[in-house]
Amino acid sequence: MFLFFELVSWMVRDSHESWNNKFEVVPTGLFSRLSHIVSIDLSQNRIIEIQRNAFLDNYELMYLNVSFNDLQSVDTYIFELIGKAQGETHKVFDFSHNNLESFHNYNGKVRQDFRNKKYLAFMDLKYNQFKYINLDLFRPFSLTTLDGWLQFIITTLAVQAQLFADFSKNPITCDCNMFDVQRMLKLIKRHTSLPKWLSPTSLGNSSQLARFIFWEEHSLVCMYPPELHGSKLSLVNAGDLVCDVTDGCPVYCRCIRSPSLKRLIIECSNKHLTGLPPTLPRVQSDNEKINIYVRDNYIEDLQYRSYFNDVAILDVSHNQIKSIDSAAIENLTNLEQLILYNNNLEYLPKRLPLVKNLKNISLHGNPLVCSCNTVWIKAWLRSLTDRYVLHKSRKITCVGETEPIIEREVHVDLCNVNFGVVVVIPVCSMILFIFIPMTLFCFKDVLILLIRKQTEYPEHPEDKQYDAF
Repeated sequence: MFLFFELVSWMVRDSHESWNNKFEVVPTGLFSRLSHIVSIDLSQNRIIEIQRNAFLDNYELMYLNVSFNDLQSVDTYIFELIGKAQGETHKVFDFSHNNLESFHNYNGKVRQDFRNKKYLAFMDLKYNQFKYINLDLFRPFSLTTLDGWLQFIITTLAVQAQLFADFSKNPITCDCNMFDVQRMLKLIKRHTSLPKWLSPTSLGNSSQLARFIFWEEHSLVCMYPPELHGSKLSLVNAGDLVCDVTDGCPVYCRCIRSPSLKRLIIECSNKHLTGLPPTLPRVQSDNEKINIYVRDNYIEDLQYRSYFNDVAILDVSHNQIKSIDSAAIENLTNLEQLILYNNNLEYLPKRLPLVKNLKNISLHGNPLVCSCNTVWIKAWLRSLTDRYVLHKSRKITCVGETEPIIEREVHVDLCNVNFGVVVVIPVCSMILFIFIPMTLFCFKDVLILLIRKQTEYPEHPEDKQYDAF
């Protein structure tokens, strides 16, 4: 069905040039005087560079063989040679068995529009070093959006088959960089949620769609990672398209980007840490959040970090946490899961209920102190339980008790009593009761004199017998 791609065997050559001289550079204008040349064979040299316009005006070129060289990149102007001939053309460009990993465009323009042309070309890119067949690879073709990339793939490389580019036998790496490609491939094959410009009718007839599937199943086959070797990209589980992130990742952690989950996963469990990582890799978009797992470490204080606004899951279970910084709670604005079980928390931050997006929280295994200052905890835990947010609610108890806090009787009236007044009155009464008798006893002589001084004794002269004067 697709034998028309194997064009080399029947190519008619008006003239032929074979250059097997182990040279390294194809200079500009090398074939400028051979404007009618049909075939050029540059295979099995040591070519590392084809300068721009090396094939200036060689638009009648039907066969170009640059296989078995050391090229690492191809200038996009090569593609302009495909569509300049008049009428229907059949061309073969063989760049197989090089070290190609990218395209480049030094003047920033792509003059050739491959759409709606009457030509058929085959570009052999097998056995090179292409890792990703994604938007980044085709940016030199002035493609800046995923829709533009998809349109290029459909109208140029596959469905309409103006150019069949064979990327098979390359080290295609199926990781996070191929996630968007896979998503688009699935949309095309299912005819669901297509871009506005791409309706099912634009995919052409069934043979054109079959041609696209043929291209996809031959060019987009995973070589790496080893566990996905030989798998067609469109059939890989989207959750397996992940990347190890090294830039900015703490040396003692593993950082994984998962586009299907829209998560940057930070795994730092059981690393003898005494604190959370000070910095983490940046999220790629507002939709990407951070899941950080720091289980089984030696953290005592949960301190604020600048990346907290992006954290969706924070797992610090099986640590030695005694306190949580209030600034940490205030900045966990997107937190969905907080896993704090099996720590040394005696008191929970009063700002904890302000975290509104919680979908799961685990607090059991902490020696919580129950007092009048923690009365609010019962009502909060009860509300979490009613919303099915609290994990193992019956295992959250006060230190030294077995009764769940959510079932514990709390005498609020007693907590509202002013114990200062209750204590001061009896103490003052006792002091007065002791002080007054002691004072009377110690100063009894003074009291007697004071009493006598205040007493008047009347004189009776008639009772006197002598006058001293």
